[in-house]
Amino acid sequence: MDRLKCSAEVAQGERHPGVPGRVAGHSRGVVGDHYAIEAVAVEGFGELAEALRAARLGSGPPDDELRRVAVAFSDFAERNPALYEAMFTRSLRLRFGADDTPTPLVDAFSELREAVAAVAGGPDVDTVTEVLWAGLHGLATLDRSDRLRPGRDAERIEILVARFRTDGG
Repeated sequence: MDRLKCSAEVAQGERHPGVPGRVAGHSRGVVGDHYAIEAVAVEGFGELAEALRAARLGSGPPDDELRRVAVAFSDFAERNPALYEAMFTRSLRLRFGADDTPTPLVDAFSELREAVAAVAGGPDVDTVTEVLWAGLHGLATLDRSDRLRPGRDAERIEILVARFRTDGG
């Protein structure tokens, strides 16, 4: 596990071999401080962008692109719970849609946007993409906290994706 991911998990209170509970008089939360978590989040968005790009460009019919990207987002959140939390639920200074938005965040959003633009009509693809992003994040967050019935992930993704197709699904 690389240092940045370890820092995020340490900051969340997870124990790791070789990382004492207190370092130089500081608690575990200070060891994995805000800046380290922010760096982890930026790195995570780069990984998410790669996963979404691979799904978007992957094999399958073009009209299945949005579903593949949505599944990739869901899978990423499930496989990387500490990283996902650092990216989406920690209080960070990272902002989307700003002049200073880090490139990996822009890239992740752009991959979602490309998939949305391929199926959704209307002039404001960015807002439609934000709604999809929010829906996927909501599903991932609720699923992670056991607030959804188990075994229905694929069905929920299909329902969500259908709402974004030009023909309404």
